[in-house]
Amino acid sequence: MKCKSDLKKGDHACLFKQALTFLPLMAFGLLLFCFSNHSYSQGNISMEQVDIVKAYQPLLADAEKIVFNAEPVIADTSKTELTYDVKPHLVSVPFVPAEIRAVSLPVQEAETLQNNLLKAGFGMQLTPLLELNLHNGHSDKFSYGANFHHLSSNGSKIDYQDFSHTGGDLFGTAYVGGSSLSASAGYDHRKNYYYADTLSDTINNPKKTLKRTYNYLPVELTFQNTRNAKENLNYRFNFKYHHFDGMADASFLLPEKEDYFNFNLLLEKEIKKIHTANLSFAFENMQNKLVGLLDTSQTAVAITPYYGLQWKNLHLKAGINIGIFDKEAGFFPIVHAEYKLIGEYLIPYIGWEGGWQPATMQYLTIVNPYLGNTLTSYSKINDGYAGFKGSYGNSISYNIKGGIRTQTNLPMYIPEEQNPAYYKVTYYYNVNIINVHAEVAFRQSERINLMLSGETNSYDMDFDDQPLGIPKSTLMASLNYNIQNKIFTQVDFFANSGAYTKLGTDSISTQLKGRADANISVSYDYKRNIAFWLSLNNIFGANNSRWYNYPTYGFQAMAGVKLKF
Repeated sequence: MKCKSDLKKGDHACLFKQALTFLPLMAFGLLLFCFSNHSYSQGNISMEQVDIVKAYQPLLADAEKIVFNAEPVIADTSKTELTYDVKPHLVSVPFVPAEIRAVSLPVQEAETLQNNLLKAGFGMQLTPLLELNLHNGHSDKFSYGANFHHLSSNGSKIDYQDFSHTGGDLFGTAYVGGSSLSASAGYDHRKNYYYADTLSDTINNPKKTLKRTYNYLPVELTFQNTRNAKENLNYRFNFKYHHFDGMADASFLLPEKEDYFNFNLLLEKEIKKIHTANLSFAFENMQNKLVGLLDTSQTAVAITPYYGLQWKNLHLKAGINIGIFDKEAGFFPIVHAEYKLIGEYLIPYIGWEGGWQPATMQYLTIVNPYLGNTLTSYSKINDGYAGFKGSYGNSISYNIKGGIRTQTNLPMYIPEEQNPAYYKVTYYYNVNIINVHAEVAFRQSERINLMLSGETNSYDMDFDDQPLGIPKSTLMASLNYNIQNKIFTQVDFFANSGAYTKLGTDSISTQLKGRADANISVSYDYKRNIAFWLSLNNIFGANNSRWYNYPTYGFQAMAGVKLKF
């Protein structure tokens, strides 16, 4: 303590004495440090070459996990949150929008809708074809258009096998509120010749005397609602009328005229979106005249109340048709029921319907254009049926149906005894028909469409009679194939069994040969608005006809162009 106090006084002798005291201790510590380092050394290291195989790569498995327990920062409660209350104040600022000026805008032309089509062509046997379809396009107020067609041919192999078919119609629909009014009017002219083998002697049978023409003028008017009314009441009124006349230059054939009227009214009341109460009323009048000989008028009335049910997988329709024809009343049940047994895949159904059905002169001459003078009639029909139908997605659909029909006044066609080139209509008083019909369709997008249908009938008639002029079985197939929306092909195959006929005064009917043939058509879209087409008809060359003594055309080829605008 004394030395320390002396140091403060600046006595250097005291410092020298303390240094001599600690010097041995410092030397001993240094010597001990050197000996300790020698004891922990690795000794002599070999100077051999060391090969480095790869760089050291640490692994996550070798790492040691260091746990950090983070703690949130303690909130500073000494700060005071400020609140603001700014009163809204409306400032009136005059605003004048700047004028917008187009520097350079391209002129936009309205795209032309291809609602119109012109098809024209020419083929073998001097066969011109012309079709024109016009339409105004999409409109929420009006829809209207027109159609026209002409096809004619001059037979080259058989005398007087010429024919021509010309017609067209105008149509339109106006939409007002929740209703629509549709109207159409048309004209159809057909000309053909009696070219049967029995008239092959052209010297004794001048062409003029064998000509037959038909004129058909239909008119139709429809008024209906397009959306449900507040009372869920739907209505539809339809009126049809046609005038038909037939002229022949043969002296023994009289001019024919027909006027047909049809009024139809349908009312439907929907109840809780499941039930429907329906009432249908129909009135028909058919007036026929053989100028200078016969004038007839026939009237039929039908009143049909029926009930409808659409509940889950069940669809039901049941009612009765009260039909009156020439003061004769008939009661025809109206029943149809179907049930989705396995979704849309399998839907069995069953039904029964009937009523009075007219055979108009216009209908009879379409079935057989080689008729002489004929009379019209009504048929009484009762038709019971059952079957099953279904679909698989949007690709496959099918329908198989079988039924039994009872029909009075079945129209049949038989050659005249004196001249087999002219046919007459005879009505069979009562016949039972067992019918089987099947069809299947396949559709693959817009690329492939295939339709196959077939039908066969068994007729139960008195005295082992056969249906004259009516094939018992028919088969039809149609295939449409689209190649990249540029090439469109269609193949149609058709076949029927031979119809029965009577020759001369024979009391036993004779069956004619059946017929099978096919048509092929190809259309190529060269550009958006122009296409070329080719049609090959009767490619098998079958010339068997449904009508005795009337062989059909053989192979025919036609080609032309289609314009869309």
